[in-house]
Amino acid sequence: WVDESLAAMCGNFDVESTINPQRINPNSRAYGLGQWLTTRKTRMIDYVTNTLGFSDWGNGIGQTKYIEQEWLHPSTYEGWYKRGGYDRTFSQFSGNTENDSLEDLAYMFQMCYERVSIGRPVPVRYRRTQYYYQLFTGGPGLNGGSHKVGCLTLPMSSGNTDRQIQFMRDLGSTII
Repeated sequence: WVDESLAAMCGNFDVESTINPQRINPNSRAYGLGQWLTTRKTRMIDYVTNTLGFSDWGNGIGQTKYIEQEWLHPSTYEGWYKRGGYDRTFSQFSGNTENDSLEDLAYMFQMCYERVSIGRPVPVRYRRTQYYYQLFTGGPGLNGGSHKVGCLTLPMSSGNTDRQIQFMRDLGSTII
């Protein structure tokens, strides 16, 4: 996965579920990070609880592993549909093999993975994609240097301090 594609996925998931793997939409009853419905919801729950053995479908690690299965085995999991004028596969999207813009990647994920109604793109998804892209690439100098000494770095842009602190707590950061 490249930063741009990962940002597009996170930006869309932020809009869908606030990146909360336990989110249940009170109206549609959609579940989890991707707000899965119908067959996809059933497959996600089955994969997380039965294949992976997690006791709770709301496990974020289990759901990200399910997304990985949709990516690795598209014919089995049917997670990605070419639609909305986008003819990329999930693998082409994740690697941004066609050098699509950040905006196109956000809308592509919206149409092909989230399957939001075809029509006008939802601008908030692009704005959230921009936020995550800046979050992931905000400190390339520090990021590159820290990797050389074996550290995992989480570059974050300025602002939204409460969310940044929660993110660092969730990931068990030991250095700021």
